[in-house]
Amino acid sequence: MTGMLVSAAVSGCSTAERSVAPEPESSVDSSETGTWLRVVGAWPERVTLPTAGTVDCTRHSSDHGYGYRAFDARTSDFTEYDAGGERPGHDFDVSVYIPNADNDTDNTDGSSSSHVMVQFSDPQGRFFRLTGSGTDDATITPSPDGTSVSFEVTGSATSIDADPLLVRAAGRIHCDAVTEQTY
Repeated sequence: MTGMLVSAAVSGCSTAERSVAPEPESSVDSSETGTWLRVVGAWPERVTLPTAGTVDCTRHSSDHGYGYRAFDARTSDFTEYDAGGERPGHDFDVSVYIPNADNDTDNTDGSSSSHVMVQFSDPQGRFFRLTGSGTDDATITPSPDGTSVSFEVTGSATSIDADPLLVRAAGRIHCDAVTEQTY
């Protein structure tokens, strides 16, 4: 299945920004398994979701034909005020939203409304947020069976207590089962 391009948008505030993009690493390899996140420009290595982490994959649908898929993974409960969570530099919270292709006749691959939000703590315990949506700076690729999604987004991750950080976040969320919800 082809990936969906998504642009990076930022949330939060700060002043300075690095002007050079992080060196590209290889794209997400479809043979990589499990749930993990790599943040080039902020973390020294790829972080795999620990056993204590949570992952949730849900397919939402309605009687009117509208629907979307939601993929969520988080290492622990951490927020921007808790000094980076339980494991600074290893904690993350990722959410990916993909509307069904039949929601929009011009949106056969879901790309126009898909988005990803990556929240992470750096090794110093600072909390950052990076979001991507639209059609420019990221790729979101759901698996054919709907149990996983791979993503890659490049942009300025923002923080309430640090300058924006130019990063490339890539990862994968995998669920053993998908929950069906009708509304």
